Amino acid sequence: METRNMFVVLLLVSLTGGVASDVAHPGAADGDEAKDKFTPTVYRCCPKGEAMTAEGCVNTGEDLPFLPQVSKTFVSEPEPVDGVVEVVRPVFCDSIPVYSLALSQDRAQIKQALNKTFLRWKNEEERWEIKINNFCIDVSRNPFPSAPPASDIEYSAFFCQLTKQYIEEECSDTPCLRKCCPRGYMYNLTNLDCVQADMEFQPIVAEGKTLQDYKMIVGDPVCNFFMANYSMVTEEGYIISEGVEREDYCVDSMIERNSVDGKPVNRAFICFTVLSTWDLIKYKVFGSLLVVSIIFLVATVAAHIITPELRVGSHRYFISFAFAFLMGNIFLATLQLPTFIQPHTCGYIGFLVLFSYLAIFFWFCVLCFDMWSVTRGKSSWSDNVRFCVYSAYGWGGPLFITLVALVLALGPFDGYIRPDFGHHNCFLTDTMAVLLYFHGPMALQLIACLVFLILAFPKLKKLSKAGATTGAHCRVFDQEVTITTDTSALFDEEEVKNMDVMLRHRIILFTVMVICWIFEIVSERVGPRNIWIVTDILNSLQGFFVFIIFILNQRKRELVVAHVKRLLNRS
Repeated sequence: METRNMFVVLLLVSLTGGVASDVAHPGAADGDEAKDKFTPTVYRCCPKGEAMTAEGCVNTGEDLPFLPQVSKTFVSEPEPVDGVVEVVRPVFCDSIPVYSLALSQDRAQIKQALNKTFLRWKNEEERWEIKINNFCIDVSRNPFPSAPPASDIEYSAFFCQLTKQYIEEECSDTPCLRKCCPRGYMYNLTNLDCVQADMEFQPIVAEGKTLQDYKMIVGDPVCNFFMANYSMVTEEGYIISEGVEREDYCVDSMIERNSVDGKPVNRAFICFTVLSTWDLIKYKVFGSLLVVSIIFLVATVAAHIITPELRVGSHRYFISFAFAFLMGNIFLATLQLPTFIQPHTCGYIGFLVLFSYLAIFFWFCVLCFDMWSVTRGKSSWSDNVRFCVYSAYGWGGPLFITLVALVLALGPFDGYIRPDFGHHNCFLTDTMAVLLYFHGPMALQLIACLVFLILAFPKLKKLSKAGATTGAHCRVFDQEVTITTDTSALFDEEEVKNMDVMLRHRIILFTVMVICWIFEIVSERVGPRNIWIVTDILNSLQGFFVFIIFILNQRKRELVVAHVKRLLNRS
């Protein structure tokens, strides 16, 4: 299961699908023509009649038109506009280098997504990056016009931009702490902008250290970035969040979207480049494979539900198992695919992933136990009572572990192994917490499954040859069969065949789950992740394998096909 580094959380994607408007565009209620008029908000460096220079805004005595080209969406190209909403907002760079780029198709572009304006620019390595705040646009006369008719007007973007060289020079003697917004400002995640702060900046620093022990550098990370939690900034100025180096982050007080109390929380922006190209591909590809698994799991569950013969007896346990798998894949895909999730929401989804994946293993243990129970030939409980008992184990066990983890994570408990959902990423990262709440219970279930399958195998062979205990009842695919000591009173050939098929399918499913589980653990600790591509693909497609195992069962397949034909004939 892949949750590493996955916060949630691609800020870039959020810009194209959910940013609240912070500026009311004039004329929005003046009819259809006004509604179609594109009047973006553009941050201007200097007031009219002034121009940006190295010394700041200076009076030019000339009021130049201010109509830079703007892209209506993230993917479209810049185009001329009829007008803009000018907001004078100079950049706050302190001692940080100020960059200036002329707006053009291939170097710097103004983009807008749902009324939020940002800058897309190409760095020295010819890679496109995004500036969400602390940039502005200025207009000036072009001393070297190249082509009419408006060639004498030039628009430029000014923004603060840290460089690795600058950081290394500034932080060679004193550890630095990177702050996203200028001093006296905090980050508003609703407007995706720096706003004036009404409280003191108090980042999480190393024990025994204070903010005064660090040299503060203001500015966004030198990259495109996403939002994440962090545990602290170390004495050396590194951030502890998946081993990110000091030049690859910034921290600040941030006001979250949909915050109930409006209180800011400590968050970090971390570079996409911290993730390797393989990781970026992995989250897209494996997230898509999880969607494929979800589709086949939906088909598996639906086939059982629409077929009356597959909604009774032991088939209900398989439905529960497949449904747990479906839930787990849905929650995991939510974290794998590019979505904008707040860190606390991310943590809660992590708890749902824990519950769902534990339920998969608990219900598989139920399937293996039921297989062994069938071969024993004893059935003193009715099917409904048996299903209730199994459900109490299959759902109740994972629920109990998840609730314990939730209480320890949210409560004021010290001295315990506390789950760290939503701290470093959406799922567990602490080795002991993973072992105690996740891998440990899974291992116990798999050991129990192995025992039940081993015990079931010789009993099945014995029943197929010589019968069982006198007067006992054996529940074979939801039918009570009396077994006697008379060796001629053997199971019917079809029943024995079905039991044998069921056992073989359990063994196949057990093998797939064990292989994926073992290699998932090993891949997190041994070698680069890209060498485990085959096992990662198998892991993401487990839901597909569940479907394959289902349709390999000829009896189930025939029941589903027959019922579908009956439904079609009725219609």
